[in-house]
Amino acid sequence: MNNYSRDGLSPRSLDRNVDNHLASKLSNTAELLADLAAIDSSRAFLVLGYPSMYCYCLAKLRFEDSASRYLYAARKVQRFPQILPALAGGRLHLSGLVMLAPHLSEETPQEMCEELLRAAEKKSKSEIALLLAHRFPQPDIAAFVRPIPQPAIQATLQAPAEITLPAAEATSQIPTAAPAVEHVPAHTALAGPPARVRPLSPGRFGVQFTIAVEDHELLERAKALLAHQIPSGKVEEIFVRALRVLVTQLEGRKFGTGGQPRETSRETQRPRYVPAHVRSVVRKRDGDRCTFVSEQGHRCEERRFLEFDHVLEVARGGQNTIDNVRLRCRAHNQFTAEQTYGRAFMRAKRHKSTESTTAHARSITAT
Repeated sequence: MNNYSRDGLSPRSLDRNVDNHLASKLSNTAELLADLAAIDSSRAFLVLGYPSMYCYCLAKLRFEDSASRYLYAARKVQRFPQILPALAGGRLHLSGLVMLAPHLSEETPQEMCEELLRAAEKKSKSEIALLLAHRFPQPDIAAFVRPIPQPAIQATLQAPAEITLPAAEATSQIPTAAPAVEHVPAHTALAGPPARVRPLSPGRFGVQFTIAVEDHELLERAKALLAHQIPSGKVEEIFVRALRVLVTQLEGRKFGTGGQPRETSRETQRPRYVPAHVRSVVRKRDGDRCTFVSEQGHRCEERRFLEFDHVLEVARGGQNTIDNVRLRCRAHNQFTAEQTYGRAFMRAKRHKSTESTTAHARSITAT
């Protein structure tokens, strides 16, 4: 018998199961950290045959990718036990704890810890990053452009994904702040380290990425063309200006903003074509976000792959009016269509569309 089969369960039942499993996982995480903290503080790992707590986590518990993170968190709960109920109750997740941990030292008052836990309650990693940027602002990143030699990239690729703790292994101590070490996938070897955007202080973000030689030449050309307007040649000013131009162009193309709508007679004759002025109003009304709302009242948070969807389908007489058009992400647009026409019908339609696109591409290649 397959105990993992979910056949016949309603979406509401599946969602309830996820809630139950998540609550159980959170409770287990808190219990696990309490056990690890007790083993660490009593040095029981020595009795169990391990030279350090790190080795215990790594070998005994098979935490090959997160041994340091769990140990780091376990040592914080020894000083601040109020973290455990926050974890068990789902008010804080383990990744959030690791982000808060560098600001919870031995000198940190218990009251400050509790205040920080309340501020981080129910927040995602990105929201906690913004919180920390406001409370513990960092200076701006200095703008510079430098070449990245191939050996440096290879060294980055070969760097271990976990925190290297040679001294910690001997003394069973780990650094006060766990450095963020990121994986660099093999397919990005020629592109260098991954791009990063992180909050530094209120209203300020640090941006770091790698560009190719031809893109660097494009940047230098932009500097030259903007020399009268940006004599300093600051990369950040050029970057922001380019983004503003790009976003304006994309919004005008996708949402019909940034000028007077100019529909051709061919466009207006297409039954599914949404006029520019309708797209502009719908986009503002829906807040550039998918409008799908679940039975429990949760609205989809997707802001990418947005499409204009007809409340009453065009095939059933729906018009391209503001009241009959809404924003939906691609997934929910497809989901709604499947609810109306059936999954098999929509699958066949997508397959036919893919074949038509492929045939068109082949004909262009052949010519």
